[in-house]
Amino acid sequence: MRSCLTPLDRFRLARHPDLLSNAGEKLGRLARDATEPGALEAAVALWRAALTAGPKANLAGFGWMSMIRALGDELWADLTRQTQRANKGVLDWTDRVCKRAGAMTPSATTLGIFDDLVRYTPKAWDRQRAGRHAADHLGDAGRLAPTPEYQRLRAGLLERGYL
Repeated sequence: MRSCLTPLDRFRLARHPDLLSNAGEKLGRLARDATEPGALEAAVALWRAALTAGPKANLAGFGWMSMIRALGDELWADLTRQTQRANKGVLDWTDRVCKRAGAMTPSATTLGIFDDLVRYTPKAWDRQRAGRHAADHLGDAGRLAPTPEYQRLRAGLLERGYL
């Protein structure tokens, strides 16, 4: 994905890496009840632009995008997974992310979301809740047992005592 950020934007983000995280949180809160296609398209466009910000940007606040009810599950899961990859697995609003991913049919993407939450969530309290949600989701994902995503999540849960 090509970045739409200018060199000046990159300079500002390097000096204030939490700007995008704060924007992601505010966007998730503001758009949670949005139903107009234009509003949802704008939210997704901003999220995609944030993903091009580079390695110094903090994207944790985009965990709040889990609150946007009208955002399709597949699109939400794909962008959430990309955000985790760009942000070393860390997301804010972990419990809501777990509930949304856990309500979906298990897939390689949802297993990956849970794996990162179990491994990289910094707060122990959030990590414990993520572990419980992940164990439940893994229990529903039997058909995915041969996949690397299933095996990695299972190993992470076993290592941390959730299974």
